[in-house]
Amino acid sequence: MTKRSRVAGLWAIVILFAAVVYGPFLDEGPLGGDGDAFVEASRMGFADLRPEGPAGENWVEQQWLEGARPLELVSIGLSAKLWTDDGLWTQTAVSMLRLENLVLLLLAAFFAGRAVERMLAPWCSDEQGTMAGYATPLLLIAHPLCVPTVSAAGSRGDLLGAVFATAALATFLRGRQTNRPGLIGLSMALALACAFSTQAAYLLPAWLAVAEFLSARRHRSLPARSRTALTTLAVFGGAVLLDAGMRVAFGGEWRPEAVTRSLGMLRDPHGFWVALGWGFERVGLAMLPVNVEGLGAWGYVFAGVLLASVLQPALHAARSAPRLWTGVLSAWVVAMALAGLYRADLRVFPGDLTSAYVLLPAALVMSIGVAVAATALSGKRRTIMPIAVAIGYAVLAQGEAQSLKDATRATERLRASLAPALELEPPVKHVLLVDEPQMVKAHSVIGESLEWVYDPAFTRLDPGAPPPPDARSTSDDGFRALAREERLLDAMRADGLVLALPGDGEKDRRLLRLDPATDDDVTREGDVVVWREEGRSPVLDVDPLHRRALVVRARPGTSTASPPRVGWRVSDEVVATGVAEGVWIAGQDGPVAVFDLAAERGWLLGGRGKRLWTEGELSSPLEAQLSSDLPSVAGVRAPDTRGGEDWTFDPEVAALPKPVEDEAYAELVLFDRHGFHLRRLAVEVDGARWHVPGAEALVSRWEHLPEGLTWALEWRTEDACLARSRGH
Repeated sequence: MTKRSRVAGLWAIVILFAAVVYGPFLDEGPLGGDGDAFVEASRMGFADLRPEGPAGENWVEQQWLEGARPLELVSIGLSAKLWTDDGLWTQTAVSMLRLENLVLLLLAAFFAGRAVERMLAPWCSDEQGTMAGYATPLLLIAHPLCVPTVSAAGSRGDLLGAVFATAALATFLRGRQTNRPGLIGLSMALALACAFSTQAAYLLPAWLAVAEFLSARRHRSLPARSRTALTTLAVFGGAVLLDAGMRVAFGGEWRPEAVTRSLGMLRDPHGFWVALGWGFERVGLAMLPVNVEGLGAWGYVFAGVLLASVLQPALHAARSAPRLWTGVLSAWVVAMALAGLYRADLRVFPGDLTSAYVLLPAALVMSIGVAVAATALSGKRRTIMPIAVAIGYAVLAQGEAQSLKDATRATERLRASLAPALELEPPVKHVLLVDEPQMVKAHSVIGESLEWVYDPAFTRLDPGAPPPPDARSTSDDGFRALAREERLLDAMRADGLVLALPGDGEKDRRLLRLDPATDDDVTREGDVVVWREEGRSPVLDVDPLHRRALVVRARPGTSTASPPRVGWRVSDEVVATGVAEGVWIAGQDGPVAVFDLAAERGWLLGGRGKRLWTEGELSSPLEAQLSSDLPSVAGVRAPDTRGGEDWTFDPEVAALPKPVEDEAYAELVLFDRHGFHLRRLAVEVDGARWHVPGAEALVSRWEHLPEGLTWALEWRTEDACLARSRGH
């Protein structure tokens, strides 16, 4: 068989694998976690879609100054110009963008194969080096981590960078091995193109230095190879920093925000160990590329067997050529370590593959290592083993492709459920998605925000139509925290607020418009509704969002064997009545029932509260008080932040409510009033003092937000909150 026919056969197999692996999701819609990247692509291609005013006029320049790379911006903008309908991402446009990404991946695979041939040329036979070079494209195309890379619009810069980086490596080695300075100059130009495409270009000089040391001119002395490797590192390092220098010259930072965050983590002692742990997770994911949400535990078994089958021929060959395999292993370890630290500020693990495209360098290094190991055997096994491993990778990649398909369809259902909000009259200004699962099969269906949903990149607005609403999402717990922000929520209701709530079926969501609060609804300190000596309230007309707590004093001797129960009637015709359980606490004259009604969606979103009643042992209580919130935690006003990273509180422990049955504990809740994110932090009890480790460090990440942050110290059981103090 001639070399030309072998190459043709190889690429026929590669194209076949690409069709099998990537075909299932090429015609699917966009993924929510990638929505912002599609929006940026449309704005790059169409100036009229950019923000109005100075921000829009300087939008492209600002993107570059903040870290986006020029070739990345040009490429993604050109794709939007070619395929979208005046910036609107149709199904065809999304498919074509992914097809472009696949073509870029094929180019990177081709150049990676050529680079591997050059790397191995001084160390082994021509046949082994050639076969390893043939195997590399096949294994890279089949690698499961390349599936989310091809799917994502945000991966365009990394894919372009991979093409230029692998081409630079292959060209550099060829120039050094054949003593052709022109090729060295070409590799320098390719390195510059890589720097103008991706932040991963910072890895390239180190990879070139390793290649220079091991494979450029192997038989020179160790000092000579070390000297030329350091020279390579310095020269090409300066080249990839050219983009940073230009940004500084135009008033930007030399390093993008992502690089700043990554370096900040690596400098901080605690952050260093976190980044190191995340790096090991990335390397482990590249070696065992399993979507655990999509494939389950069997995927790890299959991937482990696959990895062991690859290592066996390499270990066998290492006994006869220890110097070769020591060099191969050393180069692989250095390259994988660098790849694992790329974007150290992002965590990518089997349970969350939303940003898995940043693992493209790790997937590339892993594919090269597997290709070299799988071709270590002689005879037909040198051909069969890479194909067998590629088939195994394709099986794992199929699981990831199916997971992506499920996630994209969940995103499409979400978009369809939110679309009717645009047709409401009068128009609304706010849409809040409540309790939507953030992840489907380890992929985000929402992303960092929901702003992309109503952006012109995804929604065509009629001329003269009102501006689209701002869309945000929050958890069920987050909405309860928002309900306690009465002024903020009342302002949103006055502007026009629609909640998108879970419906009865998987595909259904209920759009609920919250009417503005009236002056009579707004509660003031000490403003409570009281009834005595009976289990039914008088007829009410209250706003449940302003009446979120009920405390009922039971008669002495009342049994607390079963939880207290409260029922209600509201104006909502869909769910007119409801019932909830509370918690018994010890009172001075008898047991007291505490009901945190903010945790009951049926009451909170029922329209107008018409009546409440207590059941069972509470059918005839001494007194019931309906108020805006639970009692405060005694003695707590503001946190003591003098402890550096921690917060400290000094509650009056003796005055805390004491549950009759359950154990109570304290928890700190932080609520971001901009993005409606909520975090719960554990409280450590040290005698009469309560400590919250790391609270100040977390708060400092959110302090730049204009709406600020609310903290709430809760004294609670597993089932309900008993007391709460809040502050800003």
